[in-house]
This record gives sequence, C-alpha cells and structure tokens, in this order.
Amino acid sequence: MSSFSHHRPSGSSQPYTQPDPIIIDDDDDDIVFTGISHSPPTAHSAAAPLPTSGPSVTLPHSSRDRRDIQASGALADATANVHLEPQAIRGNGTVAPSQSISPAMIGGAASKGSTAPTATYGTESSSSSSDSSRSLSPRERYPTGLVYDVLMMLHANPVEIDHPEDPIRIHKIFSLLQQHGCVARMKRIPTREVLKDEVMLIHEAGIWDGLERSAEFGRDELAEQTNLLERLDSLYVNEHSALAARISCGGAIELCDAIASGRIHNGFAIIRPPGHHAEPTKSMGFCFYNNVAVATRFLQQKYREGEKRVKKVLILDWDVHHGNGTQKAFEDDADVLYISLHRYEDGVFYPGGTYGGAESVGSGAGTGRSVNIPWPCAGMGDGDYLHAFDQVVMPIAREFGPDFVIISAGFDAAEGDSIGLNLVTPVGYALMTHALASLAEGRLAVILEGGYNPDAIAQSALEVTKIILREPPPRPKQQRSVTQVQQKAAEAVRGVVTIQSRFWSSLKPAPMYVDDAAGMPRLPLSDLLRAHRAYELHKRYQFYEIPIEEKIHNNERGQALASEDVMKKETVVLFAHDMGNIRADPPALNTTCQRELAYIVDSSTKVLDWAYSKGYGIIDVNVLQQLPDESVPAYRYNPKAAKNSPDHVLYGDVSRLITYLYDNLIQLSEAKNLILIGHGLATMGIKDLIIDRPQVRRQTAAVIMVLGLQTIPQMSPGDTLLRKWYWQRSKVITPGLHAIWLDPDGPAKRMGRVEASPENKAVKVLSASFDDIATFVEARLRKHVKSRNDDLDV
Repeated sequence: MSSFSHHRPSGSSQPYTQPDPIIIDDDDDDIVFTGISHSPPTAHSAAAPLPTSGPSVTLPHSSRDRRDIQASGALADATANVHLEPQAIRGNGTVAPSQSISPAMIGGAASKGSTAPTATYGTESSSSSSDSSRSLSPRERYPTGLVYDVLMMLHANPVEIDHPEDPIRIHKIFSLLQQHGCVARMKRIPTREVLKDEVMLIHEAGIWDGLERSAEFGRDELAEQTNLLERLDSLYVNEHSALAARISCGGAIELCDAIASGRIHNGFAIIRPPGHHAEPTKSMGFCFYNNVAVATRFLQQKYREGEKRVKKVLILDWDVHHGNGTQKAFEDDADVLYISLHRYEDGVFYPGGTYGGAESVGSGAGTGRSVNIPWPCAGMGDGDYLHAFDQVVMPIAREFGPDFVIISAGFDAAEGDSIGLNLVTPVGYALMTHALASLAEGRLAVILEGGYNPDAIAQSALEVTKIILREPPPRPKQQRSVTQVQQKAAEAVRGVVTIQSRFWSSLKPAPMYVDDAAGMPRLPLSDLLRAHRAYELHKRYQFYEIPIEEKIHNNERGQALASEDVMKKETVVLFAHDMGNIRADPPALNTTCQRELAYIVDSSTKVLDWAYSKGYGIIDVNVLQQLPDESVPAYRYNPKAAKNSPDHVLYGDVSRLITYLYDNLIQLSEAKNLILIGHGLATMGIKDLIIDRPQVRRQTAAVIMVLGLQTIPQMSPGDTLLRKWYWQRSKVITPGLHAIWLDPDGPAKRMGRVEASPENKAVKVLSASFDDIATFVEARLRKHVKSRNDDLDV
C-alpha cells in the first residue's frame, strides 16, 4: 500500500527518449537543459507562485520534467558566480535573493579560460587535452565518475524552512569537491530520469503514481500533504519532488551502469532525495524511491551474463539509521549481501522496531545475507566503526565475494551531526572506503543517503572521494582516534559475530556462551573473583573489607580491602587496579582466561608483598566491574563519548569510589606519607583524586601509573604548579606499543614522567617494572619524610 493518501492514477508508462546531454555553450552566457522526461499521465493545474522577499528568479510552478524548466528559462542567465545560501531554494519554488544560479552549481561548468582537465558530457575527450591523453581510454583518463544535477535541489520543504533534508546538502558536497580539484579529475556521468518500469523492479506501482500526482497539486494542497506525510512517514513534497526523485534514482542507475560497463572504475553519486528507508510498498524517512535497491536490480538484470556479469552485490550502509527499505527489498535474496551499521538503541532509534536488530538476518534463501550491526547508544566513533569492519564487515564481505559494491553513504554518523550524535570523522569514512575498495576488483559506487550537517557531510564526502580517486588514505591526527573501542561497541560487535557465525565460516565466535543456559540462575564471574580475592587476601595479609555506604554502582562488596591497622599507619599505600581485566590489550585476544588470571595474581601479589613487608598500611581497591566471556580490544577512555555511555559511567564509578575512600578513610587516618599506585582503568580515578582533592598532594610522596594501551591521564594544562608537582612525584609506565610513542612530540609534561616498557600487557608491565617502581617509591618516600620533618611545603 502506498504511503501517499491520494488515490493512484491508472496511467501506463509513457514513451521514453534518452535525455540529451546538458549543453554548456562556449560563451558561458547561458546554460540550457534539454531532454525528454517520462511524463505523468495527466496534465497539471496551474498554481500561483508564492510570494518572495527580495530579488529572485521564479521557477516554474510545477516543474515536472526538464522540458518545463527549459521552457521557463528559470535556470538560464547563469553567468554570475553567486553563492547559494541554505535558504536559497525552498518549497515556494524560488531562488532568493541571488540574481542567478551559479554555473558551479549547474553541472560544475568551468569558467572561461580554465585549463583544468574536465570530462565533457557525451564525449570521451576534451579540446584542451594533450595528444597523449587522447590516446588513453576513457577509463584510464577518468577512472572515477561523478553524478550531480542541480535540478535535484528543486525538491524542498514547502512548510518547514529549516528541514534537515535541505537542498544545500548536495551543493555543499559538490562545491567542496570542486574547490579541491576533485571534479576536474572525475568523468561527469549525465543524469537521466528513472523509468516507471525501473522503479517497479523494487516498488509497487502506487509508489510511482502517488508521487507523480504530487506535481499536480497547488500550494495549499502541497502544504496539507506535507503536514500529513511528515506526521505519518517523515516525508515532504513540493511540485518538484517527483522530478528530483526521478533524477536521483536515475543518477544512481547511470553511475552503477557506467562502472559495470567498464566506462569508469568507480564513482560517487551526489544525489537527493535519499532512498534507503523507502520500502517496496511504502515511501518514508525522507525517501521516495530506493535508489540503491533499484540500481542493484538494474545491474543484476542488465549484466546477468558475460564477462562483465554482476550477480552478487554487496550493499554497505553506514548511514546512522537502519536502511529498512534496502534490507526489505532483498530480504530473501541470496545474491545481495546487505550490511548496516546504525544506531539502534533497542529499537527506539528511527526507523524503530526490531527489524534493525542483530537477530534480523534475512529469510528464505536470503537467510544470513542481512547483517545488522546495531549500536546501543550515541557517541560511536572511528575506532568503533573500524573495529566492526575488522571483526564483521570485511571477513563476511571477502567470504561473500561480491561482483559489485555499493556504499549507501549517509554521513549522519559524522561528528557534528545533530541527529546522528555519533563521532565518525572524515578520516574514519576514508578508511572504511579504502577497505571496501579492495573488493570486487574495485568496482565501487558511492551513493549519497543522509547526513544533515552540510559542512560535516561535505568534509566526509571529500575524503571518501579522494580514496576512490586513488589517493592514499589519510593518517589520523591522533592514532588512538582510530584504535580506541568503547566497551559497549565491542559488546555489540561480539553479539553480531555470535549470530552471524552460523552463516559465515570466516567469523569465529567466542568459546564461551550462556545462551544455552537462558533462564538458569547465574552468578557473575566478577563477583566470584572479588569474593575469592577477599578471602585470599584476608588469609594472607589479614585484610578486611571496607564498608561502602554510598551507592557507587551495582555491587560494592569486595571492591575495597584494607590492612587491619591502616588507620594508625603513617605510610599508606593506596593500590587501585582492575585486576588485569582480560579485555585489556589487543595482543591478548587469543589468551586463555587461565593464563590471564595467572598474570593477575602474580602482579597484584608482588605489590602487596612489598608493601606488607615494609610494614605500610594498605588499601587495595579492585575496580573490576565485569568479566566478559571473551577478550576484546583494550579499554581506551574516549572523552568525547556520550555522557550516558557505558565507558563514561564506568569511568565515573571508578573516580567516585577512590574519592569516597579518601574522604571517609585516608583523610580520617593518621597517614602522613601516601603512595598512590594506579593500574589500568584505575589510573583515571587516581588522576581525578589528585585534581579534585588538593589536600591529598601534601600527603603524597609518589604516584605510580601503570597502563595498558588506554589514554594516559593528564593533569590540568592550565595549572602550572600542579603539573610541576606531578612531574616530580610521578612514574608513568606504558607498553612499548602505546600510541603515545607514535607521536613525534612524545608525551606532554602534564602526563607526568612517562617511560616505555618492553612489555605490551599492563599486567606484565607492572610485574616487569616493579623493582624500578619500588626503588623510585622508596627514594621519593625518603625525600618526602625529610621535607616534612624540615617543615617544608611539598
């Protein structure tokens, strides 16, 4: 059933003529659009133009096809190179307040005298090309194609001026590509309007008929329809929407056809309206026709045989929303692999429901051909996406062996997008594109979907374009930006591996699962570890559990232990650690639990044996919250993660616990010499204690930080005295593979006195470096005691 409320006309397909190319005359005095459209079956009624403010060029009231626009002269007189502001094209069908539309917006025509190499419509050579370039094949001269048509900007919301699916989106992308010289290096692929029969490869006839009828409506009817459609299906229509949708879908087809035929190697279709939400029986979510799905079916039909055969197609959808329409179009198709990375949030995030969950894997012959990687929250960044690529996307894609790859390239997961609220950078998009370009002998089509921050989508699209132009992938400004993986993201990816491993031999599930024990009583392994540790430490050192009255997080029992005379000791060691959590480091991915736990016992015991033998008071703080059933990459604190993300919550818990122990135990004791030792995740809590409780600095003799590959704690950059104090008293040890050693500038002074260990696991670093640590602490302790006895301010 069509999502449009008006009834469907019964007209059949009209005769279709392939559109002539866009002609740009030598004088650049005007730009003429020619071509014949697949026209709707009935004539449209006239509608009075809406009022405008300021000088403007009035567009035709019902621009249903190219002939209407050509006859109106609305897009002629394009000599002035004016800038189009976001409000320039709206649903009233006007361009305001500019005098004309820039040639750069219409096909990207080169200005007079330009010698930049450009690909000419309908030809394979340029008059300015050299003799050597003429001898090259079209694919060698312009291996990368570009689809862009300014007519798609005519689709604009007639009611809501600041609608996120704004015409400026595609103009921003095209303009930035032009500024960086990319357009001149790409072969322009002429656009055309999709045929009804082509749309019906995916959609029912009512989708086409309903949209075509919208071109016949007047101003009041369009406003009424838009209010209804926005409320029901997140859509808007104006008198140009049908034309824009036909060009958008036709442009996707033409790009894919040019790649499959060998005329170009790869390409980018800068098109709108987007398509991946459009289902076979329903338009929704800013989408009318499913551009990618229609293009895929077109390829499979046209290239079903021969050496250029396209049978198996991979569609990778990185739009922040699940492409429900694309998945539904190929639900039971074994020859189309659909992979989507999207915000899911238990089915609350748009488009909603469980269809975008990891358990939605396709049906019938297509079982296992739908792969959903559902993010549980906002704040996912480059490291999270690249981890999913490494663990799921690329192994499955290589095993599938596609003949053709299409990226449903929505850029609303980009950092700065107010709808997606994710943190993917242009570098992240470039690296994902680079990975996908290795498939299908490089036959790759990038087709624009969503993305609602015009600057963010333009920058992201630029980096993607550079990759398909065969530029080397960019280096991230900070190496850890592409290596840090949030705990919740790793858990989501692990869940996908568990489900999809039934269909793909390249995915290796974890050796331990609890699915078969569903409904049975469970005791978290982390609780057992804490209980056993409390028992062992009491037996060995006479440690007692510290009662924690304030709610820190779900389970406080066994987290904090202390020697029985800690309140009376002048020297106290606060040892906060995460027990060498087996998620700690990538080199540990194949390490067994038993071997990892052996490291934990050895490392912690060495610290406690030393402190116990010295007669110091000891507070042992275990911040291990949970122990997963398999290893995942290192915890790396991401300061830009969403405030409610699991990483932020756990980090806050650790800081509150350590501060609570200082306020309610150490500060009330007789301790005058404090030794702070942080290990793994707990180092962040030690850092916060030093910053938030200035009085602790007077008591502290030494600060030891032993890290894995996570972010190095830093003191406040604006506090010079604190940085100096920390530098004098700190010893910070990282694995030799830590990202800080890839930075040409090395560690900053506010990170403390940082040194590299030859070991690569945090638990091994602590054990291997402990003799040096003990020597450093004892030297600092002697100096601290002497200074205190001399009544010096330390």
